[in-house]
Amino acid sequence: MSDKRANDLNLFTKDQDNYSIDTSKKLKVGIIGTGWIAESHISEYLKMPDVELVGVADLVDGKAEEFLRKWNAPEGVRVYHSHKELIDNEELDAVSVCTYNSAQFMHSITASMSCSKSPCASPSKRLSR
Repeated sequence: MSDKRANDLNLFTKDQDNYSIDTSKKLKVGIIGTGWIAESHISEYLKMPDVELVGVADLVDGKAEEFLRKWNAPEGVRVYHSHKELIDNEELDAVSVCTYNSAQFMHSITASMSCSKSPCASPSKRLSR
């Protein structure tokens, strides 16, 4: 790698020590599906001071509650028994769709249509406007 290219890459870390996160407005997120892939989503969300997990949805009774207990989620995170309930009852800024591949498309479309500002994260599919 040339010296110039290495210096260009260093520009990205130049002010890293002065970086701060504005937590005055938290990004409100929800998780649809609480299986194994959702674990990587919640583990990162809980580390982010500018993100508030507001709700999770899973079709299997008790699964979402156990998921939140396992991850020691903050009090106040609401549990829903369908993706539609989560989307209809929360003002979400973002949604992680962590369901089976066959269900992801419908869940992502529903989330995208509910609010123009809701980006969706799906393990196997990406939607953009």
